[in-house]
Amino acid sequence: MTKQELNEKVKVQQEIISKAKDDINSFVKEYIKSLPIKVDDKCKDSNGKVCWIASIEPSLSYCFGFVDVRVNYAKKDGTRSNRPQSPYCDVEELIKI
Repeated sequence: MTKQELNEKVKVQQEIISKAKDDINSFVKEYIKSLPIKVDDKCKDSNGKVCWIASIEPSLSYCFGFVDVRVNYAKKDGTRSNRPQSPYCDVEELIKI
């Protein structure tokens, strides 16, 4: 096998991987659209803490197929904080208030 043949085979496999990642990303986006909660909704996490959804996006890390959720928890006075953070539960466990 020559270097050129190797490069061609690697390029074909990289295109297959890229197509699979795009498919997974589109499936995750469809799942996000079907969730009962949306950005800026007031929710409760599994511990009963009040929070607001700051963002719901497909995870861009090494493990595709996951959802990255960021929430703003309530301050001591009950208002929304300005610091988004990961919730203390999965996205399925967030309950809309």
